[in-house]
Amino acid sequence: MNKRIEKKNWTLLRSALGETDCSLVGYGTLTEKDWNVLYDLASNQGLTETVFSAIEKLPKSQLPPMDLLMDWLGQVEYIKSSNEGYREKAHDLLEVYRSKGIIFVVLKGESCARYYPDPEKRALGDLDVFLLEEPMEVSSFKFQVSGDKGVSGCYMGGHEWAYEEGNRLAEILGAKVDIHDYKHSHISYKGLIVENHRLLTTARGSKEKKSFEMYLQNLLEIRNSAQFEALFLTVHAYQHFMEDELSLRQLCDWAMFVKACCKEVDWNDYFQWMEQLNMLKFANAVRWITQYQFAVDGDYPPTAPGIEQLAERLLDDTLCGRHGQMSSENIVKYRIWQTKKIFHSSWKYRLFRNENVLVSYTKMLWNHWFDKV
Repeated sequence: MNKRIEKKNWTLLRSALGETDCSLVGYGTLTEKDWNVLYDLASNQGLTETVFSAIEKLPKSQLPPMDLLMDWLGQVEYIKSSNEGYREKAHDLLEVYRSKGIIFVVLKGESCARYYPDPEKRALGDLDVFLLEEPMEVSSFKFQVSGDKGVSGCYMGGHEWAYEEGNRLAEILGAKVDIHDYKHSHISYKGLIVENHRLLTTARGSKEKKSFEMYLQNLLEIRNSAQFEALFLTVHAYQHFMEDELSLRQLCDWAMFVKACCKEVDWNDYFQWMEQLNMLKFANAVRWITQYQFAVDGDYPPTAPGIEQLAERLLDDTLCGRHGQMSSENIVKYRIWQTKKIFHSSWKYRLFRNENVLVSYTKMLWNHWFDKV
């Protein structure tokens, strides 16, 4: 991507996220072609509404061409309408679950939206939930039901009844339920895709991964939402990065979380887990991006030295990498496509994990066939 356009994109993002005033002065005049590149970037990265909120602050002389501005506005209104429908359907499903003694903790997108200056302008995708048997009070989670009791049990079974009952109730409501893999099911409810998580992470492969899954579920049990979010968002972003699916929106989510909750996080605990899971380089690269690209400091620990090159490589991959999705309905084609992606990303294993991609791939196959969680 043209570095001049990339700098303008960061200027607009910082303004949209409330970090700086919005002005494109000093970057030269944006041509119609430049604006089209910025529009495509915002759209591909799931930031159409977010970037538009910065454009609304621009002086008239710096606005994009009127035709593009109207198209952009139309997309914003469409996304806003989609978000409203998303929340209505999610609320309907929640009411059914709640009537049967089930609540759900909302993960990822809808949970992150509350950190933005205007939560309504954070586009939503699938609804990710973790079902629990008894009400618990986690006031920071949207759609959360308050109550006096804690969660009865945790880790690979403590919420198993709620997970299975959630699938069963969805089928009674006419939803299509697909047991996607050992981690979660996919529920298609009136056009809303719900990922019903049996596990929060890919717990196969090592004792550390299983201990980490237990730890995350315990954080939900003791209602430590900030520590949970810090760890969960990082691990989720890391998995997307390794699978060529990391988006700029996920990095925005992290920056907004750090800005809102930095002082509530035990960073020593956080980085100890990152080191145990061999994700420390990734976590440090994201720290650098948060501090130097999003201009979010807060009480965030200082960036580790020598991480800038890794952070820039991560950003280049996020902005310009060959991203894509493929349906898993044809499992053979999906596995072939997935394998090609892994070997295409061999540099990530080398630079971020100090591992050979062939060794890592062999471990993945072993875990898939023999580590049954």
